[in-house]
Amino acid sequence: MLPLGRPALERVIRTKQNKRKRALNEDEWALLRHVHDTHQAGDEGDYDRLIQNRLVSEYIENDESWLKINPLLFEAQEMERT
Repeated sequence: MLPLGRPALERVIRTKQNKRKRALNEDEWALLRHVHDTHQAGDEGDYDRLIQNRLVSEYIENDESWLKINPLLFEAQEMERT
C-alpha cells in the first residue's frame, strides 16, 4: 500500500543493502575504501568493475570526474578500517 511508511522503507533499504554487502569480497571492500579516500578508482579494470556493478557513481563537472560510493554501501560496517 502506498505511500510507504518509514518502517517499510527502512526494511526495503536494509534488504537491498544486505544483498549488496553479501556479494562483495574483501578486495572489493578495500577498493571501495580507496574510492572513499581518493574519489578515484585504482585502474581502468577497477573503474569498469565498480561502475558496471553499480558500486559507485561517477560525477563529472568542468571536465573533472570523481567517484562516490553507492549510498547502500557507504555506511556498511565493512567500510570501516580494520
